[in-house]
This record gives sequence, structure tokens and C-alpha cells, in this order.
Amino acid sequence: MRPAVGMLAAMLLLPSLLLGVATTSARAQATAAPPAACGDTLVLAGADGVLVEPAGVTVDAFGRAWVTDAARHRLLRFDVHGTRLDETGALGSEVAQFRRPGALAPYGASAMAVLDRENRRIVGYDTHARGAQVVVDLASPALDAAVGRVDGVSLASDVGGALYVADADRDRILVFDFSGAFQRAIGGYGSGAGAFRHLLAVASAPRGALVTLEWLAGGKVRGKGGAPDSVRAAQVRVQWLDASGASLGHWEWPGGASAQWSLAVDPVGARVVVADGASGQLWQIAMAAGAQPRPLTKRTRPSAVAFSSDGALFVAEPGRLLRFAPQWDGSCEPRPLGR
Repeated sequence: MRPAVGMLAAMLLLPSLLLGVATTSARAQATAAPPAACGDTLVLAGADGVLVEPAGVTVDAFGRAWVTDAARHRLLRFDVHGTRLDETGALGSEVAQFRRPGALAPYGASAMAVLDRENRRIVGYDTHARGAQVVVDLASPALDAAVGRVDGVSLASDVGGALYVADADRDRILVFDFSGAFQRAIGGYGSGAGAFRHLLAVASAPRGALVTLEWLAGGKVRGKGGAPDSVRAAQVRVQWLDASGASLGHWEWPGGASAQWSLAVDPVGARVVVADGASGQLWQIAMAAGAQPRPLTKRTRPSAVAFSSDGALFVAEPGRLLRFAPQWDGSCEPRPLGR
């Protein structure tokens, strides 16, 4: 009889044991920490309020974010916690003034170069955002005589100190050495590999390579040989070029109805991130044969993107700067402001 009594007792105890396990599991789920955030949200604000139109962002060797505000003609620096360190600039054409500053690029060991778009020049600053001096005068008579008018829309640099300017006027990249002397032009108008149509941005890549971004406007295409006319959708094209301008690969996909795009290259992970400022969509491309553009996530209004030296992604939007951890794959969100 004793085995039967023991079995009966076990059967009576089993529901309570299962209830205890379920209750413990529910409590564990209720008290479990939320999914870990993969980045931070930093305020982008100057002395007179938030940044209205972040047009360029980059990160220096000390982890400080440099951001231009095209609407207020300013250059600002923020520390790793998002605290504003200083700012400089005002509307004008003097050396320390801007007219719609845009892209930024590291310049030399610790300096920074700023593309002053409407003044048509590149201005260099020391590591403390002081000592402004014109590095390249894109409107100089000598340069105009050599290459024609230049409309600089993007700026990049390499480890050797060379500067690369994307020229929207003639769809080419102009290369300048560290002293600001013109060296050569890459590309030109065309649809083939190594040529450009509506060039928007340029970024440097490992081993002396370059990555470029074009927005190919859509429109009506006249049919040939009696074929009906058709409508071509706008496309975005990213090209990967070696130092001479020869093609190493390219990617093309539907590009929406606006030319508000920006580009950054990860120096660690061999990937490209492209941001559509109109739709907010971020795209990622692995720099490898056969890779396809992959949507990451949507943000509000990404106007500039950059990578730090450790592979962290920075996305500038009006009033805030999003900082994502290295190797972020779009599967998690940054912490909101104030947390």
C-alpha cells in the first residue's frame, strides 16, 4: 500500500509544483530588464538653440563630434557625452565665417576641414576649432582656369592628408594634396563605371579607395523604334572606386523622389551606410562582391552620417545626434533623450 500512497501524494503535489514553476517564470519575465539599447541620443544645441540644419558630421580621434549647421552658419563640437564644447562661425565671407557650411573631413593629424559651400572654399581648423585658414579656394582664378567652375557639395580625406571634393557642376571628384594644391580630377559626366550623374557625396574607404553616391532622377523615357514611352523611376547609385578612379563595384536601387542623401564608410567593418533624408530610411551595403543594399531602419530626418574610428555610427538630425554601437545591425534602438 505504501507505494500507492506515495504515488497518490505525488499526484496531488504535481499541480502545485507546476503552478510554482509557472509563477516563478512569470515573475522572471515581469522583472527581466528590457532589451539592451545599442546607442545614445544626444542633444544637438548651440548657444542660441538646437541645430536647425545639420549638414555635416564627423568624429575626431578623441571621440568628439564636429557638426555644421548650414542654416545658422556654425561649426560646433560636442564631447563623448553630447555636451557642447564650443562653436564658431557666423554668416559672412571672412575666414572665420560661413555661408551654409556642409561636409567635414579630418585634416592631417588632428585638424579638421570644413566645406564652406556658398563661399566656395575649404577652411581648416586646429583640434580646438581655432586658427581658421583657407586651405583650398575653389573660386580662385588659377583653379578656374585649370578645371573650370567648381560647385563643391561633399568633402572627404584620406590618411595621407589628401582632400577629395565632389563637384556637382561637372560630376567629378577633384583631388588636392595636404597643402591645397590641385592634383587631378576623377570621373566626369556619364552613366558608365567610374563616371557620375548627379554626384552627391564622396567618402574615403580603406586602402585608398573611394565610395561615391549619385541620385539619378527619374522621368519620361522616349520609346525607340515605335515602342511606347515609359517612365523611369529615380535611382540611387553607390560606386566603389580605387585610388585611380577605376571601378571595384557598384550598387543601384530605387531612390525616391528627392536628392537628400548622405553617405559614410565604416573604417572597421568594411560597410557603407547611406541615409535618405526625405524618407528617413538608412541602408547598409557590405563592401564585397555580390552584396546587396539592405534596409536598416527608419529615422526622422537623417541629414548627415559618419563613422568613428572604432566603427560607431553617428546620424545627425535636426536637434539631435544618434550614436549607434559598432557593428549595429538595425535590430535595436538608441536610448531616448534624458536616459
